Order: sequence, then C-alpha cells, then structure tokens
Amino acid sequence: MVTLNRCFWVAQAGLLAAVPAMAEVTLESMDRTIRVSGELIKFENDQYTIASGLGQLVIDSDKVTCSGEDCPELADELNQLIRIASTPAFTSELLPELMEELATQSDASLQLVVQQTTSQSGLILGEGGLLYGNFQIHSSDTSSAFDKLYNGEVEIVFSERRATNTEVERFIDAGLGNLNDPENETIFGQDALAAVVSPENPVKSISVAQTEAIFSGQIRNWNEIGGSDLPIQLYVPSDGGELSDYFTRAILDQNFSSFAPNVDRTLNSDELDALVANQPGAIALLSTADNKLARPVRLASACGIISEPDTFAIRSEDYPLSRRLYAYTTNRVSPSLLRRMITIMQSAKGQSIVTNAGFVSLDSETATLDAFGQQLAYSLAAPEQGGELYNMQQFTREVLNSERLSTTFRFSSGSSQIDNKARADAIRLSELLERPEYEGIEMLLIGFTDSIGKSELNTVLSRRRAAQIRDEILAASAGRIDPNAITTLGFGAASPAACNNDEDGRQINRRVEIWLR
Repeated sequence: MVTLNRCFWVAQAGLLAAVPAMAEVTLESMDRTIRVSGELIKFENDQYTIASGLGQLVIDSDKVTCSGEDCPELADELNQLIRIASTPAFTSELLPELMEELATQSDASLQLVVQQTTSQSGLILGEGGLLYGNFQIHSSDTSSAFDKLYNGEVEIVFSERRATNTEVERFIDAGLGNLNDPENETIFGQDALAAVVSPENPVKSISVAQTEAIFSGQIRNWNEIGGSDLPIQLYVPSDGGELSDYFTRAILDQNFSSFAPNVDRTLNSDELDALVANQPGAIALLSTADNKLARPVRLASACGIISEPDTFAIRSEDYPLSRRLYAYTTNRVSPSLLRRMITIMQSAKGQSIVTNAGFVSLDSETATLDAFGQQLAYSLAAPEQGGELYNMQQFTREVLNSERLSTTFRFSSGSSQIDNKARADAIRLSELLERPEYEGIEMLLIGFTDSIGKSELNTVLSRRRAAQIRDEILAASAGRIDPNAITTLGFGAASPAACNNDEDGRQINRRVEIWLR
C-alpha cells in the first residue's frame, strides 16, 4: 500500500463515508500538478483509499479535491474564519467578487458587515442563516502582510510581488513551509507597470533609460526627448506603494538613482488616470489595471526593441515591466473554505474575476507572425545577430502560417528547470490540446536562449528546453493527448524578444514559445 503525501488541497472533514464498492473517482492536488484516477475502495478517517494504476493509494482528504459521481458527501465545517492581508490593489474589486463567488459555490450568501477603505469583513451564510464562515480583509503593504502571515494573524496574503529570499528563509526557519513551494504559492494573474501620458502628448515611445531620467528628474522638459516645449509633471499614485517599490527595484536602483523630489503623490490611481489624460505635460506610473483614460507609452530598449503593455505582451512577459500576482499560505492547517477559494482563483470563473478587476488573467491569447514584425526586423538587421541568420530563417519558415500562444516558458541561465507558473501553464496547455476544437492542430514548442555562449551549444540548449516543456505537458495530460501532436524545435539566440546586453533582457530571451499550426 502506498500513502501519498505529495498532494494537497481540499475536502471538508468527514469521519466516515460509505461509498459504493469500486466506484471511479479522480483526485487532484490544489496546484493541479498531480491527478490520480482510480476505483474508490473506501473513505474513512479523513482518507481516501483508491485502486489505481500505481497500486492501492491512501490519500489525505485535506490535500486533494475529489471529482466523480461517487465522491462521498463530506460535511462542511461551520463558523470558519478566513483572514486575508492584501495590498490595496486587490481589496476594492478582486477580493470582494472572489468572496461572492466562494459563497455562491458553497450554496451560501455573502453579508457584508464592515466595508471601509482599509478593511472589510462579512459573513458567509448558509440556508436558514447557518454560519458557514466569516472573513476579514485587511489592506496593508506587502511586508506587513507577510508579517501577519508569519505571526498567524491571517491565513493568506495577496501580493503584487513574489516573496523575497529573506521572507522565504524566515518562514522555513519557523517551520511554516517554503513560500516558493507550489502548495504555498499560487500565481493567479498578471499585470504591468506603465508610464502613462495624455493622448494629446505626441511622444509615443521612450527608452528605459529615458524613463529613469524622467522620474529621477534629469529630464525636465518634453522637448528633450522630441516632444512639445512643456515642463514634465511627475506623478505616482498615493495608493501605489508596491508599484513605486517595483519601479525603484526594476529601473531606478539599476542606475543608482531615486525619485525626483517634485514627484506628486497626492492622488489615488483613478484620480491620477483622469488627470493625466487631460494634462499634456503630465506623466505618471500606473498599473495597467488602473489605466483606462491615459495613454501608456511604449518602452524602447537600448538596442531598439519596442514593447507595448498590451495583454499579449503582459501574458507572454515580453513586456519588461510585467508582473505576476501572488497568493501565499503556510503549512498551518487552513479552513476548507480558504482552500476552496484558492481553487476558485485558478478556475475559469476565478480567472474571469481577475479580468473583471482589471488585471490580466492566466488564459492564453493568440497572435500571428505579423504582430512580431519589429522583433523580426531587429533579428535580421542587428549586427550582433549575424551568426543567427540561418536559425532565424529556419524559425520563420516553421511559423510562417502559424499562430503564437501568449503562454511562454522562461528559464534561468544555462538551465532547463521551470518554475511554479510554468508547471501550471503546462497543465493548462495539456487541457487545451484535449479540447475537441484542437483535434488535428500541431503544437510547436520552440526554444530560444540568450546570446551568451557558442551558437551551436545554444541551439542544443534551446532544443533541450523545448523537450523539457513537452515532457511537462505530456505528464500533465496523463496519456490523454497524442505525443505526436507536439513538435519540439530550438533556434538558439535567434529572434530575441529583448536586448542581450543586460541580465533582465537575457532572462526574457531564455524562453520556449508556443505556436499552433
């Protein structure tokens, strides 16, 4: 008999549930990386016993979801407490709608008790006023949110950044689990930081270096970068603390600079979006989730590759200031309602909630080769790309009549190892290929590298990366898709999506793209 402890997620506690003999069920881990199907032998002492192709398995009910007509009816715990710490970006729209959906899927209703700018609380009520649970949402900066999670004051943190190495080590040392492990880290969406201006401003794109010089106060008039003779007015939202910190880490710190003293921080994101849209001399930093009226400027890298913060570039992370959105838990015992909420976030309904809140969902979108004309032109014309001409020609021939999916896998230098988001993306791609409308469609996994190293070795590495992703997709499908539907290719340092003259650009270039034909 095998006891499976790797899985994690849901099922509400039950003492003993009688089940039909040898009933077929599927048990799936919360991050959807493990799925086991088999005949349900029994459910008792909060454990499933199933007969599968791996033999007889015993699996804790609080670590998996059960699907199938013969899954036992398990009793919900009552009066559960869900305490959430979140940056302000998620408290006004995303989290309230998520709690509404949690109540709906629990056959309950939501009743708000307190609704303020910095905190919200409410009740999840079942039939007859039965109290399933109550929730509290606390708005705070990210570091304080992680402190609350560490101290056991909340069960989950919603963050606009990944946990730092220091935070990860602190939780490990306290025996609270590794925040980077998939059972504790959930990536539920994406967005990006954008520099926005008035639609009347003639400047369409600025370089990363110019962006740094503008917000540090070195460039003070638009005519210094080809615009009108207007003084530049700088704004950062009053509710954008994490956004400001991200810009500092990504742009200012790289050049040993800081925000200019005349940056205005008195307006919130919505107010700032409206003001900048009507003020030709203004420029502001905004999350793309908050940008509705002002126009985002395109970012030009040092080598001339231009990126626009559209949804495709954010999803593919080709746009250099793209961000992932995270939720974190610990290995403390968590309420079943909380585990259900995490599953909802990763579902189709949850992803629609992410979109409704203005963020970019984890769903894929497609683009034809035409959309990458500027990138292809650079690849063919740049002197440093001369050694990649053959690879570039081969790549273009392969994708000429294909469509690229926004899903993109990225790697550390010299590595073919993937992260938590990539594992979840592999599952989504396997599910995509299982759909009837994709029958007969060939999926091309095309690997690329940065320009460090010899061309021949980079070509081998790019092929190895593509093969690694193919293995992940096939493993996620558990034999449900034809291996011949996936083709792996590698073209080394051809077709760079960013400059190779710094580590940030090289990180963007170490990737596997997904094309369909």
